[in-house]
Amino acid sequence: MAWTYEQKFNTLANGNLNGQDGWSVPSGIVTVQTNIVYEGAKAIELDRPNGSANAIRSIEAINEGTVYFAIRTAGSMTWGAHDAVAFHLQEGTTTRMRIQLGQSNIWILDNTTDVSIYSSAASNTWYLIALQFDNINHPNQYRARVHDGAWQPWSDWKTVGGGSYTEINRIFIPQRAGEFNSFIDTITPTNPYPPPAVPKSRGFVF
Repeated sequence: MAWTYEQKFNTLANGNLNGQDGWSVPSGIVTVQTNIVYEGAKAIELDRPNGSANAIRSIEAINEGTVYFAIRTAGSMTWGAHDAVAFHLQEGTTTRMRIQLGQSNIWILDNTTDVSIYSSAASNTWYLIALQFDNINHPNQYRARVHDGAWQPWSDWKTVGGGSYTEINRIFIPQRAGEFNSFIDTITPTNPYPPPAVPKSRGFVF
């Protein structure tokens, strides 16, 4: 079954994400807000100054598909580890696929190692990510590419975390505690670029 879940956050209520559309926030503060968005009216903000923040949502079990999402972090990109903010696809609670933004790079998990697929990431900038997997034609592998104003080439196929998987059934979005907030927007199976125009004051930056 292919990826079908979509959440652009535009119709959710402002404030705490916890309990909306099946999302849970087991730690930290994750807020639906209107100030900094990739598309539409709203995106979610993970509040780092108040500690690490995590958001989780179960999805229908799938073994192939492409998901797009927009990711952004504030402050210095030289701070911290690879996972200033990250987007995980999990099987149960085990991470099989992972994209991370941090240290001026966008990283992909290759079994047990983080590999850079984009080496000039900047703070306060939206990056659109396409993540693709197909456990029939490319068993136990996935790949990704970055849109920074134009689509960059696909990465090589990488091995999923743990070496193998059956199905993906959960989204996990964590970030480390620190001094900068991060943002996620427009989780969708449909290529959202170009997004609807919004005023620059609301964070539309490439």
